[in-house]
Amino acid sequence: MESHKLHTMQLHVEKGLQSSNLADVMTTITECARYIREYPFPHFVHATLFRLAQTFNGEIFARKFEHSMNTIRLRIVVAIKECNKCLSLAFSTEEIIRFILKVSHSNDYKARSLTLLLLGSLAPLTCEDKKVHNLIIESLDCVEMTELSAAIQAANELAKFSKSFSSLIIRKIAEMFGKNFLEISLKNELFGIISNLRGLSESKSSIELGRRLLEGLPTNEMHSVIYCSLSKLSSRCETILPEQILLLLSELEKVINQRNKLLVHCILQNLSSIAEFRNFWTIENIKAIRDFYHQINLLSSKGILCTWLHCMDVLSSTEFHSKILLEKYPWSVLLNSGNIVVRIFAIKLSLNLLLNGEMDAQFQQTLLNSILVTLCQFIGNPISPSSIVNRQKHEFLFLVSKFVCSPKCTPCFASSLVQNILRAELTSSYDKFFQLLAVINENYWRECREIVNSSLFSAIFNSKNFNIVPPIVFTILLSTMPFSLLNQSNDQKLTNFAGQIIFNNFNYWTIYKIARSALRFGHWRYLALPLLEKIQTGCESIETESWISSLIYICKAQPLAFNMDELANSESNLQFASLNLKFLGSTEKSQTFGFAVDYVNCLESTFRGIHSILTTFNVLRLLNSEKRQIVIQSLGTYCSPVMEARQQWVSLCSRSFDADTQTLLQMALMIRMCLLIEQYLGILSDPGTGAKLSEISMEDLGESTQKGFQASAQTQGFLQLLCWARSELISLQSTDPDPIRGLKVLVDILQCLVDFPLGLPRFFFQRVQFTRIRLIISPQPSDGRGVFKVSSMDLLPVVIEGIIESTNKRSIESVCVVLTLKRDNLAHVEKKQTTQLEPEQKYFKSQFLLKITHQKTRIKAKVWFVDAVTKKQWFDDTDSATLTVELLDGAGTSAAGQSV
Repeated sequence: MESHKLHTMQLHVEKGLQSSNLADVMTTITECARYIREYPFPHFVHATLFRLAQTFNGEIFARKFEHSMNTIRLRIVVAIKECNKCLSLAFSTEEIIRFILKVSHSNDYKARSLTLLLLGSLAPLTCEDKKVHNLIIESLDCVEMTELSAAIQAANELAKFSKSFSSLIIRKIAEMFGKNFLEISLKNELFGIISNLRGLSESKSSIELGRRLLEGLPTNEMHSVIYCSLSKLSSRCETILPEQILLLLSELEKVINQRNKLLVHCILQNLSSIAEFRNFWTIENIKAIRDFYHQINLLSSKGILCTWLHCMDVLSSTEFHSKILLEKYPWSVLLNSGNIVVRIFAIKLSLNLLLNGEMDAQFQQTLLNSILVTLCQFIGNPISPSSIVNRQKHEFLFLVSKFVCSPKCTPCFASSLVQNILRAELTSSYDKFFQLLAVINENYWRECREIVNSSLFSAIFNSKNFNIVPPIVFTILLSTMPFSLLNQSNDQKLTNFAGQIIFNNFNYWTIYKIARSALRFGHWRYLALPLLEKIQTGCESIETESWISSLIYICKAQPLAFNMDELANSESNLQFASLNLKFLGSTEKSQTFGFAVDYVNCLESTFRGIHSILTTFNVLRLLNSEKRQIVIQSLGTYCSPVMEARQQWVSLCSRSFDADTQTLLQMALMIRMCLLIEQYLGILSDPGTGAKLSEISMEDLGESTQKGFQASAQTQGFLQLLCWARSELISLQSTDPDPIRGLKVLVDILQCLVDFPLGLPRFFFQRVQFTRIRLIISPQPSDGRGVFKVSSMDLLPVVIEGIIESTNKRSIESVCVVLTLKRDNLAHVEKKQTTQLEPEQKYFKSQFLLKITHQKTRIKAKVWFVDAVTKKQWFDDTDSATLTVELLDGAGTSAAGQSV
C-alpha cells in the first residue's frame, strides 16, 4: 500500500543521511530524487527536502565529513534538479531556506556557489523569499567568477517564478550594463535572464533596454542574444508581442541591407518562433514579412530562404492569414526549385495555404505536380548521403500523409500517389513510402483496394527474395482483403500466404509482426494461427510461450461456420486464452495484461450470448406451437447472457481511458450490437414493452471528438453492418410481428455479424499512453499491525490524497473520490461517501469525517474521473487506498446490516 511505502522510505532516508559512511550518504541523496519523482505527495516531498536541507547545512555531521561537504552539497544540487517538477508541492519552506542560507556565510567560495545553485534549483519554493532575493542580487557584485556564474544561474531560475524578483533583477542588469566593464560572455549570460522575467512593466523595460543595447552596435553574438531573449520574453508576456514583432521587422530590414546573413537567419528564426501567436500579427506585419521575399532571395542562401518559408508556413495556419499570403505569391516558383530541400519547404507552405484558404486552379495544379515529382525523385533515390535531405524526406512524406487525410485531397490524386508508390521495390529502404501507402489505403479504401491488393500480391509472390519484403507491406495487403470470414477463395489465398511465409524461413520477430497484423485485421484462423504455431516451437521463455499460446487460443476461437459446435469451441478457446493471460499478468509486473484479459472475457461472453440465442432457436424449431409460445414468452430471460456481455463491454470501456480512439470506437460498436440484440429479444417476448430499436444511436458514437479523427475502413464496415442490422429488425418489427420469423431473421443477422472479421484492437497489443492515479490514506497505524484504533465516542477524520500520473493528451478535468466502508465479515458495502473536486497540478486532496460504530471496519478509497475533451467518466482501477479501523473500547454494534 502506498501509505506504508511512504513511511518505509522516510525511515530509509533518515537512516541513510545520518550514516557514518560517505558512500551511504551519497547513495541516499541520489535515491531521494527518485523517491520524490515516484511519490510526489506534499508531506513526503516536504519531509525529504527538509532532511536534504539539513544535510546541505552539514551541522548533523559535526566534523565527520569536513573535507567532503562540497561533494555532498553538489550531489544534493544535482538531485534537486532531477526532481524540480515536484518541488512546488512542498509547504512551509522557511525552515528549509534557513538551513540553506547558513552556508551562504561560509568563507569557502565553492560552498557559497553551491548555495546559490541550490537556491536556484529550489526556485519554485524560494522565489518569494526576500532574503534569497537580496543574497542573489548581492552575489552579482562578487569578483569570483565561479560564484558570479552561480548567481546568474540562480537569478535565471528565480526570474521564472517571481514578479518581485524580476523587478529587482532588471534594474540590476541595467546597472551592470551601464558600468560597461563586463566580459562579452557574462553580458550574454546576464541578458539571457531577461527571457524568463515576469510582469508587464519589467517586460517593457526589457524591450527598452534591448533597443538601447542594439543602438550601441554590439557584436553579432550579442545581437543574437538580445533577439532570442526578447523573443522568449514576449512569448511569455504576450502583451509586448506587437512591439517585439515591429522591432524584429525593422532589424531585419537593416541587416538585409548590410547583407549580414548570420543575423538575417537569426531574426527569421525568432520571427518563426513568435509567428505561432498569429493574433498579434497585423495585416501590415504579414505583408511586410511576405514582401521580403525578393530581398531574401537575392542573398543566395538556401538556409535563409528555407527559414523564411518556415516563418510563412507558421503564419499560414489560419484562413485569415492564408488569404493575405495568397494575395501575392512570387515564391511559387520555388515549387519547381532544383534544390529539393527548398522545394519541400515551399510544398509545406503551399499545402497549408491550400488547406486553409482558396487557391487558384493553376497554383494548385503546380503544387500537386511538384508533390508527384518530388515523390518520384525520392523513390528513385530512397537513401541520400545527406542527413538533411533524409530528414526532409520524412517531413515531406508526413506532409503528404496529412494532406491525404484532408477533405481537399481527391481520389484521382490519391490514385496517382498509389501508382507511383507501387513502383517502389519491396525492401526496407522504402518503409516510409509504404507507410504513406497505408494511410492512402485507409482513407481511400474503396477506390484503391483492388489495385493495391492485386499489385502487392503480384509483387510479393514474384519477388526474388521473399524474405526482404518489409512487414508493413503484409499489413497493407491484409487490410485490402474482403470483409468476410466464410469466403473460400479468400481463405485459400490466406492459407497459401501463410505457407509462403513459413517456407521462406522468416525470422520469428518478422513472423510475429505479420501474425499480429493478421489478428488486427481479423484473419485469425487461416493466417495468424499457422504463423503463431510456427513461432511457438521456438519460444525460449515461459512468458513468451504463454503469450503466443494465448494468441493461438484466440485464433482458434474464430468460428469456421455458424453453428452451435463452433460457437461452443470459441467459448472454450477464449476461456483458455483468458487463463494464460491471467498467468502473464501475475508474473510480469512491468507489463499490463489487464485490458487483454478483460477484452477476451468480453468476447467470450458475447459468443456465449450468441450461442444461447442459436440454441433457443434450434430448440424452438423442434417444439409444437403450444410449447413454442411458452418459450417465446420467456425469451426475455434468454437476454441475460447478452446483457452480461453488454455490461462487461461498458465496464471495460470505462476503464480504458488510455486506449486509442479506434479501440474505443470498436468497443462502442460492440456495446451497440449487444444492446440491439437485447432489446429485440425483449420486443419478441413482449411486443408491448415500448422499446424502440430506432433510439439506439449508431451514427454518433461520441468517440469522434478527437480533431481529425477518421474511423478505419474495417470499423466503418462493421458500423455499416450494424446500421443495416438495425434497419432490418426495425422493418421486420413493423411489418411482420411473428416472433418465430423474427428470431429466424435475428439468427441470420447474427451469422452476418459473426462472419465479419473484426480484429483485435491496437490497444490489445500496444499501449502508447499511460494514466495512473496513486492514492494514500491517512491517518496510518503506527503499531505495525496495520490497524488504526479509535474510540467509539470520536469522529475519525480521514484524508485521501492523490497524484495523477499521465501521458494522455486528454487532461483530467475533475475527480470523484469514492469512500466505501464495510465490516470485515460482510461482503456488501454498508456505507458509501463521495466527493468531487478539481485537481491542482495533478494533485488532489479529499477529507471525510466518519463515525465508526462497528468493532472492525474496512475503509477503501477509489477514484472516478472526467476528462476535459469528451467529458466522459472513467474509472481508475490501478490503485486504491485502504485502512482498517478498530474500536478501542470494543463498543461496536454486532448486528449485521446496521449502518456504519
